[in-house]
Amino acid sequence: MVRQQLLDNGKCTATARDIVILHQSDFYRELTDEERQLANSGDFNFDHPDALDFELMEQVLRDLTEGNPVTIAKYDFTTQQRGVEQQHIGTPHIVIFEGTYLLYKPSIRDYMSLKVFLDIDSDTRLARRVIRDTEGRRQTPLDQVLQQYVRFVKPSFERYILPTKIDADLIVPRGSDNQVAVTLIVEHVDDVMAAAVRAGQDSQASQAPAGGAYRTNMSRTGNHSTGSVGGDKGHDAASAMLRSEPDVYTQVPN
Repeated sequence: MVRQQLLDNGKCTATARDIVILHQSDFYRELTDEERQLANSGDFNFDHPDALDFELMEQVLRDLTEGNPVTIAKYDFTTQQRGVEQQHIGTPHIVIFEGTYLLYKPSIRDYMSLKVFLDIDSDTRLARRVIRDTEGRRQTPLDQVLQQYVRFVKPSFERYILPTKIDADLIVPRGSDNQVAVTLIVEHVDDVMAAAVRAGQDSQASQAPAGGAYRTNMSRTGNHSTGSVGGDKGHDAASAMLRSEPDVYTQVPN
């Protein structure tokens, strides 16, 4: 929702390449044979932080903030392994990372420019989980979904996720249904992008020689120039505005 509103907004010239979404669900670690047997019987706790590959998560964020393209193998929940489907990411202006444990580790949290905690009531969380796990590719039996919720999901939320609420910059009651909050987030991100564009234009103008046009060898990665949102990384003035780190925004759906 935030991504689409940014693309539709008129303040800046963001394209689909400029804004990417990462999903925590693609950063589960590959399970051992014994763990896969537990997962197939519904006895493996995917809602515990130990189920996630935080090292991979941090590596991807590090590469993106250094201006390096990344490829992420999508996680296959039917095999509990990384599948053949891949997500290729160039050098975006903005990364929106969604997941429940993104505020859990300081090493991950420190990459975030704006940390948003979606405060959703427990009934809504359960209803969404039932729909997600019983439909689509997972096709988990309803009784197993409910058992996992009572056994794993709710205790993990209360022990590990809810305490991270204090580390959020913004707490949004009702989550994405709170259109006022969504609009404010979109406007904030859009203002940051627009300011970065203006700063880049001013940087070019200030280096133009007297009486002549300024020409710059604009750094490009892939097929498009990458703009600065998070501040330069120490590159020269002409390329710094193009090769700087993207802003990483996080939302924690529950």
